[in-house]
Amino acid sequence: MSDSPDWADRWWSAAPARKALETIDSSVDASDLLNDRLGEDCDRWLVAVALMACDFPGTMAELADTAEEAARTGQCPPPPVWVGVGRALKRMIDFAPGPAVDPIVRWMGPDGRLLLAEQTTWCSVPARALIRQGDLAVRRELAKGRERMDQGGPYPGAPDMKIIGALLELDDPETNLFLLRDDRLTDPDKFDVLMGRPFAAGRTEPVTRLPETLEMSERIAELVHPRALASRFDAPEPEHITFALHAVNDDGTPLLDSYEQLVSGLLLARAGRTDLLADAHDTAPLLPTVRKWYELALTDPVGPVKTLDRAVALTQRVDGFYNVAFDRRTWRHRYGGSVQRDRPSRLLANSRARAEDPWYPLDWDIARSRAADPARWNPRGLPDHDLRELVRSADCPLDLVRRVTHEETADEYSFLHLFRNRADGLALLRSMRLTTATGPMALWAATPDGEDWHPEITIADVVQLAHPAHALTDWWTGRALWPFPKYVEEAVTTALEALLTDLTPEQRTAFTERLPTFEGTLPELLAALAPTAPATADRRP
Repeated sequence: MSDSPDWADRWWSAAPARKALETIDSSVDASDLLNDRLGEDCDRWLVAVALMACDFPGTMAELADTAEEAARTGQCPPPPVWVGVGRALKRMIDFAPGPAVDPIVRWMGPDGRLLLAEQTTWCSVPARALIRQGDLAVRRELAKGRERMDQGGPYPGAPDMKIIGALLELDDPETNLFLLRDDRLTDPDKFDVLMGRPFAAGRTEPVTRLPETLEMSERIAELVHPRALASRFDAPEPEHITFALHAVNDDGTPLLDSYEQLVSGLLLARAGRTDLLADAHDTAPLLPTVRKWYELALTDPVGPVKTLDRAVALTQRVDGFYNVAFDRRTWRHRYGGSVQRDRPSRLLANSRARAEDPWYPLDWDIARSRAADPARWNPRGLPDHDLRELVRSADCPLDLVRRVTHEETADEYSFLHLFRNRADGLALLRSMRLTTATGPMALWAATPDGEDWHPEITIADVVQLAHPAHALTDWWTGRALWPFPKYVEEAVTTALEALLTDLTPEQRTAFTERLPTFEGTLPELLAALAPTAPATADRRP
């Protein structure tokens, strides 16, 4: 942060204007200055960006004056012949208020949007606006995030799966096809695209599939990992269920266990597809007990539905059922896909889906007994049996959440559970040492998110109680890769800056020196600073 009283004057007088944005020490200061001057007026911001793109020769102050006057008269420079999107222009677009971004991106035209996409990550302001414009080349460029990182691209660690998720939510046939061609999809998402399933919230009708997509769907068993096929054992489409019943491991053994095979048979029977049930009996790699149930279902006078309903109920009460119900692979393939983890509301929806899964109703008393007995929890020592999977269900009891949440295992779902209740959230913050991973999670979970998420723990609580202090500030100083949504970043920055506002330059220096090794909270570190000069004798708290 700049503390010099004339810093703003120097910034406004920098010429040419792009230098002011290329050399700034703090993007927050510059963003505030520009927003104070241009306000929420979309026309002013559009002209200002246009002037910057055309390499405006004057100062930043002159650029702002020109933008205000041009916006009043309705004059805006046309897009230049694009040769690149410089750092200054990119920052200018990032600083623009949300409503102004779409007009700016439209003004840039296809060539400018493609160049901007090459420098855009999900946490950048223009990402959604670029996706909305409908340029297939731009969408394709955005989907290359991880590939650009591997090739030494312009930024580290692009969160490309969030962009892929946003592209899938378009339910656009041409976009889906290039995602398939370029192999950008996880296996569960690939299956859904090939079968025409919609991704947009609230949409139920199938997505139109282009001829090439239909051709690829006929080779689905070659293109999709068997585990992704097996995860569709309870799909609403009978044809999908048959894929699951035929899915096998490398050694030819079935991927579905007896319970899942019985559920598949029951659903085929309920759909009236005894033809597919009979075909599975004859050709699918069924387990011996399941094959006997299928045979009985096809011959029993009471009908296949009642027979297989009884078989499913009997199998569900067997303790071995929980070996599957608690297996991380089960959930990864059923609900993994492109779940976007940028907002609490998205994870809450995923968590509720697990809790409402009709085929994995969990007996939490059995879950408690298994969690208390590691040998019973994971009898074969499988690495995929993870206690954290319990916490990812919305109805996981709080006593189990507390039992399995500690420094090494806490994740976003843990904080969502415990921050719902003030006493539990405060106890977690006081007792658990945070890390560069869980510190940002705590700040993220303490930020309200629309109508779906109203935590009883506030950012102020996290800032006051979390320890060590640097677990909260590492992301702020650029040492941790956590792509906060802008609304979280603004709330957290405000809270952290409020603590540091009254520090003298000497105290700021001492704060910066002691922060990396200080194990206490931020308020404790501030209290430990000398009133007028940094401590020199002992830097330990």
